[in-house]
Amino acid sequence: MRGLACVEFKRDARDGQLKIIEVNHRFTLGHEIVRHAGVDYAMLAYDRLAGRATAPFTGYRSATMWHPVEDLQTMLRRRAAPLTAGGVGAQPTPPPALPAVRMGRPDAEPALVGAQSLARSQAA
Repeated sequence: MRGLACVEFKRDARDGQLKIIEVNHRFTLGHEIVRHAGVDYAMLAYDRLAGRATAPFTGYRSATMWHPVEDLQTMLRRRAAPLTAGGVGAQPTPPPALPAVRMGRPDAEPALVGAQSLARSQAA
């Protein structure tokens, strides 16, 4: 197989080994996160296909892609007024390029610590 893909792994609690759980043979939201950090996979793939030279990777930019405070506020608003077919246009628009975050219990701690830190910095 050749080309761009997004491969997801999960550690199997039974044997401690990483197991492939999904392979997406297309661009995914993960690639958008990396693009915001400064690596444009779409352009790299195009340049390679076109036989063009690519610039060397020299670093990355820090980018905030998840906005836990705004996401929580939106969730609470939507619980109070559920989305209906007639009210789609009236719903608030989320910030652009937010990844869907699905976390298992062992994965939540880093995100919660980050959210707490962000909430403290915005409150100050």
